Amino acid sequence: MERTGARRIGILSEEPRSEATVTIKVAMEALGFDLENYLTLSQLKRSARNEYCAAYVFQSDVGAETARSMHQWRNDWLTTDTPLIAYGPDSAVQAAAQLDAGADEYLRVPTHGAELAARLRGALRHRVKLESTQLSVAGCTVDSPTSSLVSEAEKIALTPRELRLARLLFENAGALVSSDRIAED
Repeated sequence: MERTGARRIGILSEEPRSEATVTIKVAMEALGFDLENYLTLSQLKRSARNEYCAAYVFQSDVGAETARSMHQWRNDWLTTDTPLIAYGPDSAVQAAAQLDAGADEYLRVPTHGAELAARLRGALRHRVKLESTQLSVAGCTVDSPTSSLVSEAEKIALTPRELRLARLLFENAGALVSSDRIAED
């Protein structure tokens, strides 16, 4: 079973028709992404547990507390390499606040479309971890890019939490892994 949604981006914006949000959407659509719009963080959280997105983009004026909440939610429910991208006005103070709160990237709007597209591509490129993307033990492989467990017989889609657990166990194959260590991950 293939993981779906690798070309989907979740957008959190309380003002979906704002100039900044429309600019972001146009740039993402030009890059070939499908967009999922959310008006509130709780709406995004409920949906994202069932759907996979390549990244989550949020309007910076939703506040630093939302960025912190999204960062924690990502670490609990998604893979930690799923980018959180904030966008908003060309303000160094606003950018710093969002980055300090947990955003991986801050896109300043308005900006030239080519630069915006390049920054989005860069943020998505960095979602692939520098560590090995595949781990194999006894004929089974954990494949991080597709979030799956693969054997000769089948391919099983894993949730982000299952993927983290499988990676932990495969990285420590042949060793005991304590329940405390599992709880940390």
